[in-house]
Amino acid sequence: MKKLIILLVLIAFGIPSPIYAERMYTTGFEWGTITTNVDFTVIDAGFNIGTTTRSGSSSIVFDPAVSNQNLSFNYTVATSSIQYARVYFRFSTFPSTDTTIMVFRTSGGTAICLIDFDAANLTLELHKGDTAQVGSDSATLSLNTWYQVELKCQDDGTTNGLPLEAQLDGTSFASGTNVVTGSITSMQIGTHIDIPTMYMYIDDVAINGAGGSVQNSWPGTGKIVHILPSAAGDNAPTLGTFNLIDELPPDNATSFIDLDAATTIADFNASSTSQVGINSSDTISLVEIRVRIREESAAATLYQLRIKSASGGTLATTTSTDVGGTTWQTNPVSSTAFRKKLVSYIDPTTGIAWTPTGTNSIDNMQIGVASLSANDIDVSTLVAVVEYVDGITSQNVTSSPMCLINDGLFILNGRLIIP
Repeated sequence: MKKLIILLVLIAFGIPSPIYAERMYTTGFEWGTITTNVDFTVIDAGFNIGTTTRSGSSSIVFDPAVSNQNLSFNYTVATSSIQYARVYFRFSTFPSTDTTIMVFRTSGGTAICLIDFDAANLTLELHKGDTAQVGSDSATLSLNTWYQVELKCQDDGTTNGLPLEAQLDGTSFASGTNVVTGSITSMQIGTHIDIPTMYMYIDDVAINGAGGSVQNSWPGTGKIVHILPSAAGDNAPTLGTFNLIDELPPDNATSFIDLDAATTIADFNASSTSQVGINSSDTISLVEIRVRIREESAAATLYQLRIKSASGGTLATTTSTDVGGTTWQTNPVSSTAFRKKLVSYIDPTTGIAWTPTGTNSIDNMQIGVASLSANDIDVSTLVAVVEYVDGITSQNVTSSPMCLINDGLFILNGRLIIP
């Protein structure tokens, strides 16, 4: 009965609006490039795009021949002082000495909290700042295994007793309190020392704030892929077609579409979920629009990102924002990259969670960009970043047509039955 009541509440009230959610950053490295400020900021080079992945076609692999390998995610400051990060790690060879692998930092570079790899015990440790360990070590890690590592940290001036916590595969292994000076503005991943034995992969990174009612805590499990334009949509650009903006990695000025003057809109149908490994039974966590964009000439130039779940469907957009210059940028607000977000947690037409397939769905969605001022804009690449969770199918539950999965819930011919 409890499950039926919960289901009826969801049907009646839907899933909370995107405005009450706080996903700060999402990447699965599907841009396929390590060029700084395309997908992230390079601190110290020494890593490459990897083909050993947890999802999608790309990951990051850290090269053991190079020291000081770091990349950073600089993002819009959360409305809440509590932030959560998830990174999937995989080691094909372990570091031979202790090293930090992920850290929340202030704009001045001060470490707020971090996770260290303990080389002697092959475990992870939670640290406050660059100093003392907090709590216990994690379980022992194994080679060639993807691990979901999550870090929670709060900043708030010089307040004592602020919480911090670390999880491995969804289970807390260390927690405590911290004394914090400064505000978190970035998550940094990598190593700060020369470790010739370490071969490490990362994939499927997510950062949440604590505001609102969706994506406001631990990101939990998730896979991240990119869906690209595949055909013309409801509105056409001034010049160019979808095949000029569907390349990964982005080629910037080599191929792009042109949007002249105000108001010019370009909408595009997108490739299918099956092409990126999403099944019809999978759960969609969010859809985010990313763009590589520039002004044709230096002048105030406004743009807007767009998404809808089918041709003619209800539109979700960003507010109008200045492109910021003639240099190619990713989701800029003026001259600062990565600041303009269009993250959709619910289908704007149906008002409930996105689905992979159906009349209103990711398979039928259109993604777009609009020019809202007199100065022209160019768009080199437009993508939908999709995070999803593997669902239950008849194939991965049982070979029988019917099975009990939990406390009165049944799978019958691949469908969930609630008594």
